[in-house]
Amino acid sequence: MLGQYLYTAAMSISADRESLFNEVYDEEHSPALKAVYNNLQMALAPNTAAQPQAAYEAGGDEKLKLAMRIDEAVRRVRPDGWRGVQPREQVIKAELYKILKNESEVERLFLVIKARAEY
Repeated sequence: MLGQYLYTAAMSISADRESLFNEVYDEEHSPALKAVYNNLQMALAPNTAAQPQAAYEAGGDEKLKLAMRIDEAVRRVRPDGWRGVQPREQVIKAELYKILKNESEVERLFLVIKARAEY
């Protein structure tokens, strides 16, 4: 007999970031970008203030800016049929390392990226 459970996931958006979140959701609704954002560990992230910005303005949210950079980089460099092919996966990991400068964070975040069909 199967139990009846409902699994839900939620995130809290502070009131001062709600309009930015709605803009991102409406213009670039991307489950993959959201997964990257939710799994970033900002303590390991470099200062991204001087980095190029993606298609829309991320305001002062450094974590969102970094997630957008990672999302754009993965979409730009990913080879066709990259999953399960180590040399192709290394192309993505090398690009992640250029951004994150931390091998363990690259490996951890790569698993999140690999799990997203959108990439």
